[in-house]
Amino acid sequence: LNEVHFEDTFSTIDVIGGPDKDIFNIGLKYNSSEASDPIDLIHTTTGEYLSKGNSHPMSIHGNLGNDEFVILSNTQVLDLNGNSGDDQAVVYSYGMEGLGYVVNSLVDFNGGTGDQDSLSIVGTEAEDSYVVTTTEILGGGLSIKYKSIEELDLEEVKEDELVLLSPDPTQVKKLLNEDQASRFIVNPTEVDSVISKNLKGHREIIEHQVFSNDTAYDELYVEGVAVDVLDNDGNSSFINVLQGQSHLLSEDGLLGNDVSFLVFPSRIPEGIVAVDIIAPLGLDGNRMLQLNNATTAAITLTFDSLQPQQVLVQPLNHSLTVTQCDLMIKTVLNMAGTTDEGFKRTHQSILPIDITLIPGVNNMEAKSITIMKPAETLFVVEGPNNDTEATTSYDLILRPCLIQPASFTLHVEADPDQEVIISPNEVSHESWVLDYDECRLSVSITANLDQIPEGNHYVTLRHRLENAPILSDDTMLAVPDVVIRIYDNDRPGVIVKETQGSTSTTESLYASLFADTYSMRLTKQPNEGTFVEISLQLVPILTASNSSDLDLANQIVATPDVVNFDSENWNLWQEVFVYAIDDGVEEGVNVLSFPSQPKFDEGRLLSEGKE
Repeated sequence: LNEVHFEDTFSTIDVIGGPDKDIFNIGLKYNSSEASDPIDLIHTTTGEYLSKGNSHPMSIHGNLGNDEFVILSNTQVLDLNGNSGDDQAVVYSYGMEGLGYVVNSLVDFNGGTGDQDSLSIVGTEAEDSYVVTTTEILGGGLSIKYKSIEELDLEEVKEDELVLLSPDPTQVKKLLNEDQASRFIVNPTEVDSVISKNLKGHREIIEHQVFSNDTAYDELYVEGVAVDVLDNDGNSSFINVLQGQSHLLSEDGLLGNDVSFLVFPSRIPEGIVAVDIIAPLGLDGNRMLQLNNATTAAITLTFDSLQPQQVLVQPLNHSLTVTQCDLMIKTVLNMAGTTDEGFKRTHQSILPIDITLIPGVNNMEAKSITIMKPAETLFVVEGPNNDTEATTSYDLILRPCLIQPASFTLHVEADPDQEVIISPNEVSHESWVLDYDECRLSVSITANLDQIPEGNHYVTLRHRLENAPILSDDTMLAVPDVVIRIYDNDRPGVIVKETQGSTSTTESLYASLFADTYSMRLTKQPNEGTFVEISLQLVPILTASNSSDLDLANQIVATPDVVNFDSENWNLWQEVFVYAIDDGVEEGVNVLSFPSQPKFDEGRLLSEGKE
């Protein structure tokens, strides 16, 4: 057993655990403000004092063993990877004297390959509210990104509230409730704001109101869109990171895809702004990726204008030894190289870049079957085959091609069944190697045209491996499930599709250059001769640094402000452009609001209480 405590950090670091159980404590608490001099402490509502945990981005790899991560405080991005074994992360909320919550930066927790990886949230002595989305847990001053966990647990809470907004059953299997006084609220259409750091800026909301002379569509409920806006006013001088579509790399470079992202300041620097882009370490302590063809630990980008700079990400020649690996590229302001004091004062947690690195085709030590999706959210629309959204697909990538033993078979099964047609639904290892280039299998999903008005719903595609191979850490190779949304064409509805799964933009003198888009279409043809008009409504949002007399609705522009459909164009995508107004107002980043939510039952989770 190894245990390490992080009171604070003075640089960006990577930590790799050992072969047995490790305990990592981030942030320490004291009874006196003088107990940790000269380290700065935070006074909490419990009367205790917290250290900052990490003042610079940090990655921790549990490696082998059943590891524990205990997070009391993290003022910068914290990347936690359980790797092998059954790993647990416990994240605490704390109240802050006179200021609500202690607002932490992002915690990114990947449970890894274990069968019982868990994430626990410990609330304050007050009544707290948390929101669980398909990838994040927000609220109580916490911002947590999760992946590959079997249990999500609320511990030692006092009448807390957990709002479940389509939690992904492929990433979290079971909900536990330590306190019978706490409430789980599943898929509400309206959600209250929570306190949580938003690394993409302040949050604005677009709602949609439907008018139609087709009574089935008139005043139809439609989900809204959240727009994240990075500020450029006052002391808020931020670094922007625009991520590309792809985050998947093969260590031999044979996937044929480029992974890159853009970095630029939110305002013209007064002097120089320098940004360090740091390549991540693997479990062997070697750098796994190279940035802009450099093999050094980090590269530095310097800015004296708004001109974006591209960072190209490529694999280095280091072989994985167990299975695919999730890596985080950390981005941090270079204080020594920056002469613009405004950027230094912001103390920004800059958005990191997540990369999944898979074994090479001929890597005979590591094994993986990786899902490669064309979009974050996959969906199909019930309808005739000429509807372009009647079918979707994703790829399954086998590594290595000549995996041993070679007797396994993959079954793709729908739950509930009879909702979709899957092709292929069964693939042997031999067929995978012989019939598909570079062992890359495409799975096609088509919605059944059932003429049953069941409303928008879902199907989970379960990947079952018969005679599954064993990994080098003695765990069994597994393939994550995939959730497919099904839009019903037997009821009127509106599909809202966001570019890369979210909508974000930047305040700038040239804001229209940083516009984002989303698209809409109908699910069912309206009656001939009728119209369907969708009006865009900008919702006023009060952030931590706003005053009530501001025109808060005038933070973004969405155009067109009315989208029109009829019986001819009902199934054609219509695009909405969104950009920020350079408003001269300094908004906060610690309040997260939510638009009207889609009416979907996303997946099946097991919920348990404890005596």
